[in-house]
Order: sequence, then structure tokens, then C-alpha cells
Amino acid sequence: MALRQETFQDTKPVPLWTRDFVLICLANGLMFAGFQMAMPTLSLFAEQLGVEERLVGLVTGVFTIAAVTVRPFVGRALDQRGRRGLYLAGLLGCAAFALAYQWAPVVWMLLLLRLGHGLNWGLTGTAAGTIVADMVPAHRRGEGIGYFGMSATLAMAIGPAIGLGLVISHGFAAVYTLSAALTLMALVLAWHIRVPQVERRPQGKTPLFEGAVWLPAVVSFFLTLSYGAVVTYLPLHAKELGITNIGPFYTVYAITLLVVRPISGILFDRRGPVLVVTTGMLAVVVSLLIMAGTGGMGGFLVAGFFNGIGFGAVQPSLMALAVKSVPANRRGAANGTLFGAFDLGIGLGAVLLGLVVGLAGYTGMYLVAAISAALGLVLFHRYYDASL
Repeated sequence: MALRQETFQDTKPVPLWTRDFVLICLANGLMFAGFQMAMPTLSLFAEQLGVEERLVGLVTGVFTIAAVTVRPFVGRALDQRGRRGLYLAGLLGCAAFALAYQWAPVVWMLLLLRLGHGLNWGLTGTAAGTIVADMVPAHRRGEGIGYFGMSATLAMAIGPAIGLGLVISHGFAAVYTLSAALTLMALVLAWHIRVPQVERRPQGKTPLFEGAVWLPAVVSFFLTLSYGAVVTYLPLHAKELGITNIGPFYTVYAITLLVVRPISGILFDRRGPVLVVTTGMLAVVVSLLIMAGTGGMGGFLVAGFFNGIGFGAVQPSLMALAVKSVPANRRGAANGTLFGAFDLGIGLGAVLLGLVVGLAGYTGMYLVAAISAALGLVLFHRYYDASL
């Protein structure tokens, strides 16, 4: 199925940095700050509740499964029922579940809370991405989505350190209370956003998945399959090599993301997706090959730089490509399909690449992850070029 092409020019000089665009970027940053603050502490909290180390991954897995499952349904609902109410409901739900973590007395209740949080996270993220796609002018869509993503990147850079510091100084309750408070602040900002009015999709039976965005979704899946290796196993790999603190890798990664996102967005708008996606996917492959061969912190820092280039370029480009491939009243379904593939890649990557570690070690795992990213690039060129 060919992707529908849009021109990269717009005859109307609509501004990007409107009041509402600033508000949704701030709300997104606060939401992600609350999430990133709590995320690294949950494995510690689970261990405190008596979860065996080998089962701690369930805390992440349940969340991811819930988000993947709900996104297609959310996408269809956004197109049929509108964006604002679902976005606000998702933020409220995220705040409530984040606050409730501290009161989970047993493991099964924590898993239920993670399930509920994952459902609301899938709702909120899909709604926010769709609202932004409606809001930014078409000729600056790549740039606008890039700036929007920077708010989440900033949160990723500072949130985990704040959360872990709070656990040490004030305990888990302080972390989850602050996480909920930040999400409620995001809700207050979101309440004042004037959501663009888009003609709604007719009620009734409509597909859960948006077929027109299959290519960005498949490329995103193979890309984030490799990310599962980084986010899950890099600390363990570094520990095996005698590196006690791999934190600088994530710092380099986050800083590079911040720099690359707006640049890649501008290039997407001016030159189209081929240059940006190709450069980004190649950078991810290079980063994984470096991780496979390095034995020290220097190599990991270089890998973090290339990984930041890759994800900073590819993620916003795939999102912009997806939403420009469908009419406005199908953007919710497009985002639901794309984000679902993104989450599925991370979740399956963490599980499948873990099996590779047992068979071929960390070097073999990163080589397989590099092959996954390379396959995504091959598919992109094979099918995107055929649609031109």
C-alpha cells in the first residue's frame, strides 16, 4: 500500500509556536517527568515487596502489554469521539495510579496498578500525539513534532536521577506523590489547551489499525526492537565489564536527542523523510555495533552519541510521516497503530533479546539488535521508494 504524499509547502503562513503548542509541550514534559521519575524506582519497590529478581521484569512487562493493547482502540475513539476528553481522562488516570503505587501492600496489587497505569498511559500518549499533529502547520510538521518530543527527552534526562535521589532521601512515598503531582500539573495545563476541531470519523465499525501507516509502523517496530536491548540490558552488560555507573551513556544520549530532534524535523520538512530516516537508522546500527565491540566507558559514550542521533532523527520523522499519510479524522488511528508498534517493539525486544543473551552473550545480542535496525532500513527503502 503506497503512502499518500503531501507537498512540503504550505501557502498559509501559520505560526508554529502558538499559545496552545507551548501548553501541550509543557504538559507533555510534566507528564513524562512524573513517569521517568517513578520508572527506575519500581524495580526497587517490587523487590521490597518480595518479588524475585528474575520476575522484576513483569512490572515493566504488564505496563507495556496494557499500553500496546489499548492504543488501537484509543486511536479509533479519538477519531470518532474527539481528542480533548480522552486526553484529560488519561492524564487524570495516570496521576491516580502513580499516587496509588505507594499503598500497594502486595505484589499482585502492584501489578494491577501497573496494568491500569499502562492503559491510561497508552490513552494519554496517543491523544497528545494526535492533538499535536492537528495543531502544527503542515509545512512545519516534522519540526513541530521534533520540538514536542524534546519535552519528553528533557524529562528522560533529569527524571530518573531525581526519582532515585528521592527514594534514598525520603522514600518511595515521596517519589510517587511527586510523580502524581507533576501529572496533575500537566492536567491543569491541558485543561486550558484549545484543541483544534477536526471532522469526526463516522461512528460504527471501523478498523482498529490504520493500514495506510503500515510502513512507518513496521520500521518503528524493528527500530525499537533494538532499543529493548539498550534500555533493558545495557546496565547488566556494563556491570559485567566492571563499569559500576553507566549513567553517562544516558546523559550523552539525552543531550544528543535534544540537539538532533529540531534539526531532523527541519530537514524532514525541507528534504523529505528519506534522508532523515536513512541517516538515523544507520546511526542506530553503528551505535549497536559499537556496543557489541566495546570494552570500556569511552566506547559506550560514543555509542550513546550515535544512538541519540538515530532516535532523535527517526522517531519524529516516522510520526510525521504517519500523520501526513492520512486525513485529519484518521490521525488518531494512525498514531494508535504507530505507537502500538513502538511499544510492541520495546516489549518483545526485551524478551527475545534476553534469550539471545543466554545463547550468544551480550555481543551476540547487540549484533542481532543491529540486524533488526538494518532490516527496518531495508524495508523502508524497499517500500517507500516504490510509492514515490
